[in-house]
Amino acid sequence: MQLSPDGEYVDWRRFLLQAAQPWPAPSQLDLLQALAAMRQMDQNGTGSVTREQFERVRYLSHSACGFEA
Repeated sequence: MQLSPDGEYVDWRRFLLQAAQPWPAPSQLDLLQALAAMRQMDQNGTGSVTREQFERVRYLSHSACGFEA
């Protein structure tokens, strides 16, 4: 499902419909990949990252959740 046909705006109605759907449980591999990605972003080992860094990390397959990148 594409939430933004033109890339500039999000169709909030489609987003709410999609967000209401059950999310798939992440696999152990998904979680380990997310951990590795966050550790790579957190180079100082503080346990926190900036919002920009957080948004660059792709945790789970968006296609598995019904979202297209």
